[in-house]
Parts: sequence; structure tokens; C-alpha cells
Amino acid sequence: MLVTHGDALENLARTTDFVFDKTGTLTAGTARVTEVIPLGADGTRRTAAQCLVLAAALEAASEHPVARAIVTAAARPYPVMNLVQNFPGCGVEGQIDGVRVRIGAPRFVAEVAGLPIPPECAGVPEEATVVAMADERGWIALFMLTDPVRQGARAMIDDLVRAGARVHLVSGDRPEITHHVARGLGIANVLAGARPRDKLDYVRKLQDGGAVVAMVGDGVNDAAGLAAAQVSIASGEATDIACGRSDVVLPPRGLASLCAAVRGARAALRVIRQNLAWAFAYNVIAIPLAACGYVTPLMAGAGMAASSMLVVANSLRLARRPAAARA
Repeated sequence: MLVTHGDALENLARTTDFVFDKTGTLTAGTARVTEVIPLGADGTRRTAAQCLVLAAALEAASEHPVARAIVTAAARPYPVMNLVQNFPGCGVEGQIDGVRVRIGAPRFVAEVAGLPIPPECAGVPEEATVVAMADERGWIALFMLTDPVRQGARAMIDDLVRAGARVHLVSGDRPEITHHVARGLGIANVLAGARPRDKLDYVRKLQDGGAVVAMVGDGVNDAAGLAAAQVSIASGEATDIACGRSDVVLPPRGLASLCAAVRGARAALRVIRQNLAWAFAYNVIAIPLAACGYVTPLMAGAGMAASSMLVVANSLRLARRPAAARA
């Protein structure tokens, strides 16, 4: 793992709460489109392939795992999309032939046409992510995607809980899939349908309650929460902005190293406290004795050398810890 700020390990050792994003962090980030449901009137309804091509034209510039899955599933070439604008945590908007088109979370997309959420959203399996697309004239399509939980995620969560930390899942995805993933990972504290501002508020609320918060995320929509947390951690596959905002960058598929980092940081902080306690006790005893003439210069020099060697030897115990337990 890469530590980008000097105080990151000290803060990590003090962390009481870990806040995780879902997509691309606790899930593998290898989402795939499993179903396309074209919507709209019969005369204007596009085929599934046409819906995918239009969606890919909007998502082509996005680094989000869901966007990459849609682009991968679509056939080329894409139509020309103008005035493309990204709304972190919500979706993407653009114009084609002068008509505004949106893709993303159903409630965000519904705003462009002023329509209610399509009833087809109600029958979606709880493990599927739903992406909607509409233009100013109405709904165009729904896309169903699945993204498996990252291997080792449950073991990592269990290790953090055993270490005394509280774990939270904060996701912009719909409540059904967010709670489905949380149940599978044993996470009790869940916030679903969260926009970037909601993630920031969640982190600040924990901090206001006295928590030391570490946030783990991978996308643009996590940047505000990462910046507010005492320790910001990006997964190895994170976007550039998430990595740039983070104190710690994990290797690709390296969630297990997070637990090793926590154990290593806590062990280092214990050693620092031991060394400070020893140095304080030594000086409290030795300085008055030297001032009273009971300690000769030779004895004082030897004592200082022995004290320094003891501090260094105590610190070197960290290097003898098992490799699996080191950060």
C-alpha cells in the first residue's frame, strides 16, 4: 500500500469507524449488463441494442464501473453526444439532436422528463443494480447489472469488527441491493441512495459524535467524503481524483492489506508510547541524580547510549512481526 500523508498511519491506528462505498470497493468492480428493458410507446420504442448504443454514447467518458460495463456491452459506433455533463453520484446528461438525454439513478433520470419512476423498477431482483435512461419525451430503457462482492471482503470486514471498529456501508445504489450486500458482509450500519453530499454529511455526523473516521472509496462521488474523513483510503482501481484525495492507496484487489495496515499502525503507536514512557521515566530519574552529583559524566553518557539502544531495539520488534501482520 502507498501512504501519501505522514499522519495517515497515526490516524489509522486511532480509527473507530470505517465507512465503505459499495460499487468497485466492496464489490469487484466488474459489473456486467444482464438485461435491457426498452421502454416507451410502441411506435418510438428502441431495440435493446439501440438502447445500449445510446447509453454507451453517454457513458463513454465515465470511469465508473457501471459505465464501463455499459460501454463494454454496446456495439460501436456510438452516436455523437453533445454537452455531456457528469453529475457525481447521480448519472450523466447530454444532448443528441437537440434533445436532452439522461442516464443514471432512476430518481435522477425521472427529473428530465418529469415522470414517475417506471413500474418495471419494482420487479428487479435485489442483487441487481438498476440504471435508467430517458429523454425529455419520456423513458427509453432500464439496464440491469450485477457486480459480485469482492473476494475477501467478508473476511476483511470480520477482521475490522474483531479489532473493535464499527463498519458502515454508504452507497448511491438503490436500497434493495445495498442492504443485500450489507447482509452478505455482516454490516449493520447502512445508508442507501446516498449522493456525494449525503456521504459527506454521514462522515461529519460520525465525527460530531466523537468518532475517528476512515472512508474507503473509489469514485468521483466519494471525493467529498474522502476529503472530510480523518483517514481517506482509495482502492487500487480507484479514479484519479479519489486517489488524489486519499491518504492511503491500496493495491489492486488488496482489501486484505487494509487489515494489515490497521494492525501495523496500532502496533507502531503502541511502540511509540512505550518508547516515550521509557524516555520520560529515564529522564525523570537520571536528571535529578546527575544534578545532585550521583551520576558521573561517564555514567551519564553510557546511560544515554543504553537508553537509545533500548528504544531502537524496542522499535525493531515491529520488523520481526509476521509478514501477514505487517502493513
